[in-house]
Amino acid sequence: MAIGFHLLLRNCGRSDCIRLSRLRCFRVDSQCCMRFCTNAESRADDNPRPFVGRSWQINSFDANDDIVCNLKAEAPFIERPDQLLVRVKASSVNPIDLRVRTGYGNNLLRFMKQFEGLNLGKVVDTATGTSSELLECVPQFPLTLGRDFSGVVVDSGSGVSRFRAGDTVYGAVAPHKQGAHADYLLANAHEVCRKPDSVSHREAASFPYAALTAWCALVTGARLNASSARNKRVLVQGATGGVGSFATQLLAAWGANVTAICREDLRPFALSLGAKEAVDYTDPDFLQTLKQSPKFDVIFHTIFGRENELPFTLLKSNSVFATIAPPLLRHTDSLGLVPGLGRAGIDLASRFAAAALHGVVYQWAFYRANPDALVQVSQLIDRGFILPCIDRVYGFGDLLLAYEALQQGDIRGKIIIDYEHESIT
Repeated sequence: MAIGFHLLLRNCGRSDCIRLSRLRCFRVDSQCCMRFCTNAESRADDNPRPFVGRSWQINSFDANDDIVCNLKAEAPFIERPDQLLVRVKASSVNPIDLRVRTGYGNNLLRFMKQFEGLNLGKVVDTATGTSSELLECVPQFPLTLGRDFSGVVVDSGSGVSRFRAGDTVYGAVAPHKQGAHADYLLANAHEVCRKPDSVSHREAASFPYAALTAWCALVTGARLNASSARNKRVLVQGATGGVGSFATQLLAAWGANVTAICREDLRPFALSLGAKEAVDYTDPDFLQTLKQSPKFDVIFHTIFGRENELPFTLLKSNSVFATIAPPLLRHTDSLGLVPGLGRAGIDLASRFAAAALHGVVYQWAFYRANPDALVQVSQLIDRGFILPCIDRVYGFGDLLLAYEALQQGDIRGKIIIDYEHESIT
C-alpha cells in the first residue's frame, strides 16, 4: 500500500483524502478535488510512466559533486490541469544555474517550490496523524537545473486550451522548479508561448529567461514600452550578457538611446546590439565619463555584486534604477528564511529612501512568467527587431563543458544546449 497523506485543500468544505505516491495522485474521494487530479488519474490507468529520457541531475549542493546524467529518468506526470509535458529540443545555461547548483537561494527557493507544489499549507501523515512542516514534505534531490527551453508539446492537462500535442513552444521555468536540462519538462501553460517561426529551437532557447527578466525590470518596473521608451536615455550595466544583450536590443527597437557598460573589447558587440554608446568599466575614469554625460532616465543593473558603483546622481529626477541582482536570496541563505526576508526588506527600504532623496525610484526585478510578454517578444523576433545572441552551442552530452565555460566568464549572450546532438565539435 502506497504511503498517503491527508491534505487540507483550499476551496473544500472538509478535509479530503488524496492518496499520493511520489506526489502522484491515484485516487480522489471528493468531487471538488477532481479537477486537480483528472489528468494524472487517467494516465495511471492507461500508461503509468510512458516516457523515459535523459536528465542531468545534482544530488547535493556540494560544488565538488558532479552533475550526473541519468539516462533512464522518468518523465514527470501532469499533476494539474494547467500543465504541459514538453519534449525539450534545446535549452541554455544561465548564471542562476551556477549559483543554484551550490545551494544559492535554497531557503527561499525550497519554500517556494514546496508551497507551490502542494499549494496547501498543512500536511498530515495518515500513518501517524501528526503534522509535518511544509518544508519537509517534498524532496530536494535529485534536482535538474536549467531555465530556458524550446521544444514540442507531448501532452497537456485538461485545463490547457491554447496548446496541443505537436505544438512547438518555448518558455522558461522559475528557479525553484525542476529545470530544463532533461529530455522531458513539466511547465505551466502560463510559462509557455508558441515558438517564433523565424528561429530554430537553438535560437529560441536563448530568449525566454533573459527576456522575461528584462521585461520585469524595464516594462513592469520602469514602465517603458514602444511609445514611452522613444528617445529615453537608458544605461545598461552588463549590456553584453544574456539579460543585458536582450534589454539593449529591446530598448533599441523601441527607439531608446542606450548607453552600454562593457569591456572595451566588447564595444563593437554592444554597438551591434543597438547601443548608441559603450563605456569601458575597466577604465578607472569610467564613472567620471558617465557623470559628464547627460543624465539618464533609467539605469538597468544586471551584474551581481556591483550595484553600488553606479550612483543615483547619474539619473534625472523622476527616473528609475532597476536591479536584477538584489541581496534577497543571499540574506535568506545566511540568516534563514524569516530573518533573511526581514533583512532584505530593511535593505530595500534603505536603498529606496536613498534613491528618493535624488528623485529616483529604486526597484528590484526578478524573472516572472508572463505569457503576454512572450507573445510580444515573439513578434519582435519574427519581425527581425531582436536577434538571438549565442556565444556557443554544446551537445546534450557536453553540458558539463557548458557549465565550465559559463563559470570562466567572457560570454557574449547565451550558451545553448542542443538536445539533438550528444556532442558538437
